[in-house]
Amino acid sequence: MKVGVINPQAGFMSLEVYWRPKQNDRNPNRPGEKVSISMFRSCEPEASCYCGSGRTFQSCCQNRKKWPLVTPDPGGMSFSQSQAHSSVYPIREIAKLRQAFMADPRLQCVVAGPGKDGFWLFVDDPPIETVYGRLSFADLEIKDGRLLVTAMSVKRHEVVQKLLAEIAENFLGTASVKIYPPHVFEKPAHPQLMEIKTVPPAAAKLRRRGRK
Repeated sequence: MKVGVINPQAGFMSLEVYWRPKQNDRNPNRPGEKVSISMFRSCEPEASCYCGSGRTFQSCCQNRKKWPLVTPDPGGMSFSQSQAHSSVYPIREIAKLRQAFMADPRLQCVVAGPGKDGFWLFVDDPPIETVYGRLSFADLEIKDGRLLVTAMSVKRHEVVQKLLAEIAENFLGTASVKIYPPHVFEKPAHPQLMEIKTVPPAAAKLRRRGRK
């Protein structure tokens, strides 16, 4: 982490969620904690715009007065505009759904209580490890006989729906989906001091190994 002068026209604010072990926890893998971090992500003028439009940054969001909040896509190689999606599924067989979640390496268990409830993060496979923790892309919670899924972009929501169709289709009913407005806010009028955070080289190497 470092502090520097940021030009608001040179990138985006990014909302990123990480899982990491609790400090001094005897079990470093579970339950852990979820941490949300806002950071500035620079974008080259000729690069694909992080809002997901498919256009270049200079022809899309670079000179707009408002920032679309962005968030990393699964795989960690691109970004999308932040737009919360929530899905609620009735559960037919809770015990089998929990077993499927616990067995899948793409899901990180955060809370596994003595009852039927539980909480998991979708961390992809292989997970992206950074100095802030393991990058998370969605929340999945079993509560009161239902599965609650929250994802912060269209792409994330689509990926999680495919995951559930693959491992849990027989245990779930039809979902009700709610889509919230995209997140946008005013850009600062002038360059200002901000924390600059980037994915460390180790995480980039991990992504490349996972794609071989």
